[in-house]
Amino acid sequence: MFKTKLFTDKESVAIGFLAITFIIGMGINYIRDGIAEERLEESVPLMLKEIAKFEKTSAMIESRIAEEVNTFRLNEDGSLKAIEINKAGFEALTLLPGIGPVIAERILTRRNNEGPFERAEDLLSVRGIGVKKFAKIEKFIVMGNLDNSTEE
Repeated sequence: MFKTKLFTDKESVAIGFLAITFIIGMGINYIRDGIAEERLEESVPLMLKEIAKFEKTSAMIESRIAEEVNTFRLNEDGSLKAIEINKAGFEALTLLPGIGPVIAERILTRRNNEGPFERAEDLLSVRGIGVKKFAKIEKFIVMGNLDNSTEE
């Protein structure tokens, strides 16, 4: 019988090399896809935890903003009408005339370290608030419940 070869020995080796390389590449892709799928499956619970933390933090921030907004009242023209000095946060305190970020932070530090102000005059113990500045802000200070003291 007469046999004819389709490929030379070198061509057969090259084709074999390419076939083996192709099969190895397919195996690597299969393994990589499996690992990626496992990682994705592992990351879904982590993502859900992160979403839950984000939602909790968001709700907490919204609550703080709502509390902050309820610590001061504005006049119709947007000027400050009254502020609850023992509950107001940083932003609300800066609404007081002559009270910037530094003194607002000092008011908060004083309130956190020594407890609530018992009288409006206790603000004089805050560094940066002297008699003149106190005279400018005294009319806005509310010591009790803001809702009861701003009714007209």
